[in-house]
Amino acid sequence: MGRVIRLYGDGNPAEGNASVWSRLLCRARVRLGKLLLMLHVPGVVHNVQIDDAVTGLTVEVEVGVLFTVVRVNGRDFWFDRFTGRFDGTGTAL
Repeated sequence: MGRVIRLYGDGNPAEGNASVWSRLLCRARVRLGKLLLMLHVPGVVHNVQIDDAVTGLTVEVEVGVLFTVVRVNGRDFWFDRFTGRFDGTGTAL
């Protein structure tokens, strides 16, 4: 498994007064993201485990050779690695 992220607190929003550079970079990223969506380019996902103290959920993402598995509290959701299409569910042993 990749890195582990533990979420605490109530998810406060980002602070205001962003710099001009920060706003321009954000706008460029949004435009690039829209273009990639339009072209049906799949997103990049890394192996990660997220422990959310607020909800008590554990979410894991595991990227394999042919499939990406999203695991929520032990329930597996399988997606084709190349198309992103949902393939099925299962339970981790």
